Amino acid sequence: MVRAVRQRILIVEDEPLTAIRIEAVIRELGGEVGGPTGNLREALRLAEGGPLDGAVLDVNLHGIPVYSLADRLAFRQIPFAFLTGHADAVPPAHADRPLLLKPFHGPELARVLADTFQLSTAGDTAAAA
Repeated sequence: MVRAVRQRILIVEDEPLTAIRIEAVIRELGGEVGGPTGNLREALRLAEGGPLDGAVLDVNLHGIPVYSLADRLAFRQIPFAFLTGHADAVPPAHADRPLLLKPFHGPELARVLADTFQLSTAGDTAAAA
């Protein structure tokens, strides 16, 4: 019997309730969660250590932009999506990355996660969140 490999997605978000929502949707879509963390240094460490298939990045962690992490993930060819309350906060070098504006709703989050990380939305309950 062959088991499907679960996508491991790193959550980088400084708002605990938002991180919990993201984690729940990733798990509902069949993914595995790395983190979550709201600390850039910890996020960089997690991004370098162990397997990682993608990341969800809050653009700004307690006033610190995550651009260095985005650059590192792009260099490693690891897909990622941005979360932010300010669309203009995404650096031009990463303007082609998926973007989810805060506040967001469950269906929007599920769609971005499914599209970005090839997670299954078939029969998911995440869209109701």
